[in-house]
Amino acid sequence: METQRGELVRLLPDWHADAGPISLYYPSRTLMPAKTRVFIDFVVEAFAHK
Repeated sequence: METQRGELVRLLPDWHADAGPISLYYPSRTLMPAKTRVFIDFVVEAFAHK
């Protein structure tokens, strides 16, 4: 079962919503933690192709 493997399960497979644009807000580019930069790059890349 997907939940036993720790996977997400879509509860309403025939329903979805377009939430519109996604925005990421962060306080400053100066001294940004590496994990924050990696996350931002991941999100930008993931949604660039959609």
